[in-house]
Amino acid sequence: MEPKSPVLPGEDWSEVKIAEHQDEFVTVPTIPLNHGTCLLSRWELSEEDMERIKESRCIYFYQWTGGKPMQPVSLTTDRPQLRALTESDHRIR
Repeated sequence: MEPKSPVLPGEDWSEVKIAEHQDEFVTVPTIPLNHGTCLLSRWELSEEDMERIKESRCIYFYQWTGGKPMQPVSLTTDRPQLRALTESDHRIR
């Protein structure tokens, strides 16, 4: 499984790369939403991933919290329908 860019193919959204130039992490292209309080990313599954999901019907999710409360998450197979935002709406603050 690997993060993919563009996050929304065929659409023109500014992306922010998380963990870019940090060799110990995978760089994750994201689209910041809701004034930067939400980040959207897209992940492509390998054939091996697809086989494991088909067999187990499960996906395991890790979230590092730094000892803080876990933040809400959302996993979906539906393509997000994002409304057009102004540049000021879209910028991380």
